[in-house]
Parts: sequence; C-alpha cells; structure tokens
Amino acid sequence: MNPQKRCFRVIKWVTISVALALIASCQPDHQSSQASVTQHVALPSSVLLSITDEVLRDYIVEMSEKASLEGASGDAIGRLAMTYDANGFDSTAERTYRVAVEKDPSEFQWQYLLARRLQLNGDLSGAIAFANRAIELRDDYPAIYVRQGTWLLDSGEPDAARISFEHAVRLGAGPAAELGVARSLLKTRNHTAALEVLTSVVSRTNHPAAFRLLGDVWRAMGNETK
Repeated sequence: MNPQKRCFRVIKWVTISVALALIASCQPDHQSSQASVTQHVALPSSVLLSITDEVLRDYIVEMSEKASLEGASGDAIGRLAMTYDANGFDSTAERTYRVAVEKDPSEFQWQYLLARRLQLNGDLSGAIAFANRAIELRDDYPAIYVRQGTWLLDSGEPDAARISFEHAVRLGAGPAAELGVARSLLKTRNHTAALEVLTSVVSRTNHPAAFRLLGDVWRAMGNETK
C-alpha cells in the first residue's frame, strides 16, 4: 500500500470512530450500541496517529475495522485485544477483552486473557474473579491454576492459593506448581509439609528458586546451617 493510501485509510478510520462516538451520544438505539462497541475496541485517534510503525498501524486499523463491523464475532474482537496486549496498549486491551467476553461469554480464551491483563493492570481481585469464570468453562488447563494460585498468594489467601497450586500439580504442571504449594505452606507456617515438598523438588531439579525456598524453610525452622 502506498503512503497516500495508507494515510487516507488511517484518517478514514479515525473519522469513522469520531462519527460513531457522536452517534452514541445522541441515539440510545441499536446504532448507539454499535457505536459504543467501536469506542471500546478502537485506540484513541491521537494514539493511533502517533504509531510510527506503519505496518503495525495498518494492521491495527484493519483489525479494528473487522472488530467494529455490525455482528462482528467475539473472535475478531478478541484477536484485536491480543494485538493491543502484545504491543503495550494495556488499557485498550483490557476494554477490548471485556467486549470479547460480553460477545462470547462461553469462550475460555478471552476470560483467561482478560484475567491476565487485569492482573497486569493492577486489578488483582478482578483477575481472580475472571480466572474463576475461565475455570468454570475449562477446568483442565494447568497454567490458569498456577496463575490463580500466584494471584491468591499476592492477595493474602495462602490456603486458597495452595488448593489452586495442588490442582495444577495434579494436572501435570510440574515444579512450578509444586513450588507454589511450598510457598503457600510457608506462608501458613506449615514448615514440615513445605520441607517435604521442596525436598522432593530439589531431588528432581536444580532450579535456583527451589533451593532458595528450601533455605527459607530451614531458616524458619531454626536451622541456619542447612
């Protein structure tokens, strides 16, 4: 695409976004609803025009157009959210994931990715809530239990965190989940159980985090030498 056409396309998309925003403020009907979707999935015009990477800017415009079509699928909206997510547009990614979830509430992927983005955006309670919703849709994905366990630990819920990590272990998540179990046990001062878990982990892996946690357990048990 030549520079003139590229520039025209970007300006056209900005104009459409502004026009739909005006419609939303005046008409509380179907058009207003569609305009509201466009507002939520489109980058602010000032941000869009400031993107210096022309290929990325064109791609975002193309994806935005697809996501803003009447009857656009949750998949089209979710893929746009992933594009924002991967390129540092954090708040717009969150808004767009929310639209994808509303559009397709039975799709695990958007619930899970929204939970991740909420945690990264500082909304820990929201992340945990959407992780729970995602698990209701698919309860056999180990990574979400590891993430949920970490978030629960960060929010001061070590017992609930341990349950999540243990579930991940049963699903085959391996040492990452086992270390989560040990961290949870250490938080609740169940040092004997934490020691048992960590002794098993270090017998199978040389991961530095396992040895550091093992040292923390021995220290908590009063054995500074070990």
